[in-house]
Amino acid sequence: AAFLCSQLSTDASQSTADNITTPTKKKPSADIQFELSRIRLKADDIRERWVKDEENWRKLPARAWPEVQPNVDEIPRLRQEFEALCKTNGKCEEQSNACNDVSFHLATALLFNSVDVEKGLEMFEALARQGDVRGATAAGICYVEGLGVNTDEEKGSRMLKHAADRGFLQGIYELGVLHYNGNAIPYVDENMEEAYKLFELSASRQHTSGLYMTADMLLSGEGCEKKDVARAIRLLYDAGERGHRNARATLWALLREYE
Repeated sequence: AAFLCSQLSTDASQSTADNITTPTKKKPSADIQFELSRIRLKADDIRERWVKDEENWRKLPARAWPEVQPNVDEIPRLRQEFEALCKTNGKCEEQSNACNDVSFHLATALLFNSVDVEKGLEMFEALARQGDVRGATAAGICYVEGLGVNTDEEKGSRMLKHAADRGFLQGIYELGVLHYNGNAIPYVDENMEEAYKLFELSASRQHTSGLYMTADMLLSGEGCEKKDVARAIRLLYDAGERGHRNARATLWALLREYE
């Protein structure tokens, strides 16, 4: 699945990490050759920058989403901010937004650092009831994956559908993951065409794993109208520039394949 949190969800890209799709070795078409030549022109610079990223990868959390994942040491401060912002009556809109933000960060810290998983999920669900799509997405992932609660694919998929219907980027991607993996049948059907549509939509908004998964499906031809290696190369480069390790590995594999 995808939280997407490294990343609150597991990234769907991880499901293909050990099975990178590359075309059979053959003479590339003109459009593929054009895209590869653009990469080769700056390959040394790209490789140098990406190699340097290895140091930062060791510091990344286990999941790619949420973008902000406070560590254990930040929990006391977040609790103080929560008390100050969220325990007063008659909050103005600005204060309410600040309260929702600190609530989400505190819930993330509690749940994903395994400090108080039940409390973290409780806070995510409270946010979801208030219409916060981040809370709905986080809680939905927890129910689908069984994080801090017994697995409940019906409830989890319903919350993710709600977030996706509201246009929330991570919710769109997570729903695509459910269609791709079939992890919430019968509540979300395994449907590669629908998965591709959702991944492509998330990619159009520069979602890192959405870029990678769209490229992966274009390379295999699964779920899309036809294979499009040239477009996949562009998407892999964009995902790689945003730090996606599998995208980088796939791009280098393509360069070797068409040497």
